[in-house]
Amino acid sequence: MVTGKLARFIIETQEIPEAVLRETKVALADTLGVGLAGTLEPVAEIALRCSIDAGGNPLDLQIRYLAVYGNRDGIWQLRSWQSLKTP
Repeated sequence: MVTGKLARFIIETQEIPEAVLRETKVALADTLGVGLAGTLEPVAEIALRCSIDAGGNPLDLQIRYLAVYGNRDGIWQLRSWQSLKTP
């Protein structure tokens, strides 16, 4: 099981190289910054309102979609995404 292996690796890791910590901090700051900035984009408002067809029945719901992009060496890449139903 991948989750078990990952958890075991994390628990058993005694030292994390400084370069890994540095890159992790940069990636986290990048993720948070892009995520926060993305909430101001018009597409975020569009994603809040949608109507889908579920088995022939219209299903109206509100969702929130977040896509996180990172730029490395001038190339933008999708790093993470999440969608969830809002109340």
